[in-house]
Amino acid sequence: MCLTRAYWAGIRRFVFALPQDSLPIHFYEGRNTNTKMVKLFNEKLTFIHLKKMEQEANGIVQHWLARQ
Repeated sequence: MCLTRAYWAGIRRFVFALPQDSLPIHFYEGRNTNTKMVKLFNEKLTFIHLKKMEQEANGIVQHWLARQ
């Protein structure tokens, strides 16, 4: 849902720390993966994965989950 809304807003470049497949499926609305959604768009999107921040970002997610 966030990807689609960002696309509608004109955003074509995305920077992220955690890949979608590293998070629980219930974190996402709908049944489509981002990969499937991108194929439906008319314009090319650029994705930049900040691998060096992945471990820290995962720690933040795990901390948040533990507090739920």
